[in-house]
Amino acid sequence: MTTKKIHVQTTDDEATDPKTEPENDAQSGPEASKGNGDALLEAQHEAVEEKKADEKEDEQSYKERLQRLAAEFENFKKRTAKERAGLLDCGIERMISKLLPVLDNFDYAIESSKVNKDFEALANGIELIQKQFHEAMEQEGLKPIDVSDGRFDPRYHEVLVAEETSEHEPDTILQELQPGYLFKDRLIRPTKVKVAVAPRQSDADADAAPEKKKEPKEETNV
Repeated sequence: MTTKKIHVQTTDDEATDPKTEPENDAQSGPEASKGNGDALLEAQHEAVEEKKADEKEDEQSYKERLQRLAAEFENFKKRTAKERAGLLDCGIERMISKLLPVLDNFDYAIESSKVNKDFEALANGIELIQKQFHEAMEQEGLKPIDVSDGRFDPRYHEVLVAEETSEHEPDTILQELQPGYLFKDRLIRPTKVKVAVAPRQSDADADAAPEKKKEPKEETNV
């Protein structure tokens, strides 16, 4: 049996030492990882800078918006104050127009009393002027506080005089000393009144009151 020898021809590259290829791979691996890490850090840095720029832009936008709102609110306050002043002037003007006839009648009554010397007519004229004045006030929402029920109410009444009496229940209004007024259900001035209070027992009555006799204790013999 004959054995054939097979000769394989190799090139110079293939004939190189097989250990060189792993060494080249080992050298190229860390460098590639370092390059990838630098690229990642650079990308993260760019993202952070871009985020900062966006936040700064948003901050500037919010600041400008806040300044606009502050300016609009200041203009609103000025406009509201001007409108309120205008409404107040209109109310005062309307009130004056209603009081002018009352003033005219006062002037007429005074001039008439100087000529006629009729004090009864003057009193009647003043009474009519008072009625006219009250009507003008009621048209604007002013009305007197009613005390006809005779009961004291601390919300609307102020006590000036307290009178001890047994003829009336306590807190009964005995007399209206000064009228009070409400303006559209809001208290302008309380009514000053005299009210009844329960009488206090005087010292003389206390002395005259009979003393209770003490009963003697019974002595017991043991």
